[in-house]
Amino acid sequence: MQKGCRLRKTLGSGDENVSNCDLSPVPVLPLTAFFSRWRTKLVIKFWRNSTIREMTYFGQVVIGPPGSGKSTYCSRMSEFLSGMGRNVAIVNLDPANDSLPYKCSLDISTLITLSDVMDNLKLGPNGGLIYCMEYLEKNMDWLRSKLKELSGRYILFDCPGQVELYTHHDSVRNITQQLLKWDYRVSLA
Repeated sequence: MQKGCRLRKTLGSGDENVSNCDLSPVPVLPLTAFFSRWRTKLVIKFWRNSTIREMTYFGQVVIGPPGSGKSTYCSRMSEFLSGMGRNVAIVNLDPANDSLPYKCSLDISTLITLSDVMDNLKLGPNGGLIYCMEYLEKNMDWLRSKLKELSGRYILFDCPGQVELYTHHDSVRNITQQLLKWDYRVSLA
């Protein structure tokens, strides 16, 4: 019997049709062992390169004037990306938005709402929104812990639309810069 001829071993040595077995010996490596080795190398390489850094996240910060369709955009973009097989999460950063046309993964209203601020602090809508954004800026650890629960997802940030938050105040800019420091790769939409 030729060395390494698997066909002859399975059919037996007495079969004449197999006597001229010319199959060359092929080393058989289990597929799981191959992927296990490959995965181990990949994990070791990843671990060496990212011991200090955390996972990189991707998403969009959706801004615009009131009534321009920011929430509708987030809803439709979520449907589009989900249809393509992407795992999507929508984060509502607008404390004045009571009716959301999408399923919200994280909502600022669990931290603070505009109506509570207006009632308790006797502020108007613009002053209340500025207070809410400052409150979120002071509680960025809350936002970071909630965002970590959404790891592995493409994140859409639905922001408030009051112009004063962008032209006369720095809270939204500071929140966006903090996202960049946390290694969120976001674009403005």
